[in-house]
Amino acid sequence: MNDMNDKRCINLHHACLRVADVAEAFDRYGLLLGLHGERTGECAIMRCMHEDYCLVLKPAGTSAPGLEYVAYELVPGLSLQAAQAELARRGAAAAPVDVPVRGGGLSLRDPDGNGVVLVERLRPADARSPVMIETRTLGGYHPRRLGHVNYLTSSAPRVAEWYMDVLGFQLTDWIGEGAVWLHVDARHHVLAFLDKGYAHVHHLAFELADWGEMRVALDHIAKHGRWVPWGPLRHGMAQNLASYWRMVEEELFIELYCDMQILDEDHVPVTHPDNAPTRPTPGARCRRAPTSGLTPNPSAKRARVRSRMPRYRACVRKALSAVGRAVGSSHFQGVRVLKLCCPRVCRYQWPKRIWAGKRVR
Repeated sequence: MNDMNDKRCINLHHACLRVADVAEAFDRYGLLLGLHGERTGECAIMRCMHEDYCLVLKPAGTSAPGLEYVAYELVPGLSLQAAQAELARRGAAAAPVDVPVRGGGLSLRDPDGNGVVLVERLRPADARSPVMIETRTLGGYHPRRLGHVNYLTSSAPRVAEWYMDVLGFQLTDWIGEGAVWLHVDARHHVLAFLDKGYAHVHHLAFELADWGEMRVALDHIAKHGRWVPWGPLRHGMAQNLASYWRMVEEELFIELYCDMQILDEDHVPVTHPDNAPTRPTPGARCRRAPTSGLTPNPSAKRARVRSRMPRYRACVRKALSAVGRAVGSSHFQGVRVLKLCCPRVCRYQWPKRIWAGKRVR
């Protein structure tokens, strides 16, 4: 583990996404996440509250939509020129790159090929707490900040070592040997890697104020056709409340979280066992397969579904018979009661065979 005096990054600044249509993506992230911002040429920038920005939306062009890079702020007093020299000394080639609003930055890639951009630290012009700043642009629902990024990888130790050695990230914790969390400030993590055998972004995480705001957020996204495949839950690792939903257009998940662990100054990294209380996000992907790595196996998925059907049918048969007995009639009367009381659930769970009047075998 590197020394605290060797750190070179202080903050996660923004993420850049390649999108098929900048105008459509601008409206979508504004509607679903409550972000606001403006167009800057052919790109757009979006904010959670009063920060520079947390997202850059750029045209994908001939590339597939997805995550282009993640940008971090350098520690105060470290210039781009000095950072470039230090990166070169550590064997990492960094090239100058244009960054919206900030002007210039340094661009490089980690061992998995994920884009990284470094920008100089710039203190906000208004140093007041965000809750003290009057606004006519913020809606009632919006995140506090872009909090962290989580990647899937083929080698968590290799990529974690690169971030600690080259960029000065600090090790927070491990789960087994295949999941690692890194930090640059007092928050539990700003970056995480899960070893799943291939490299792909898993999620961007936005911090909410508390559980009440998460409830509002989940109701809000549900009204706009997004469902939650995992959560709400509390992570054993980092201790935060979290919910995950798909942003299939850019082939990633969005995590909404709150109540994350704040590290003590003398925090000592711990290697936790890979069991249920600590196990992290599963290696689920969005509807489309990533442009690199493993390809979904439809036949294997069908085999898993078929193997579960006997148990599933037995549970449905038992439930329908119980409802039938409760209303003093038969199995088929139970079907009719279920159809009247919860038609959406019944149509989704067991559509054609029940409504055709056929007994569940």
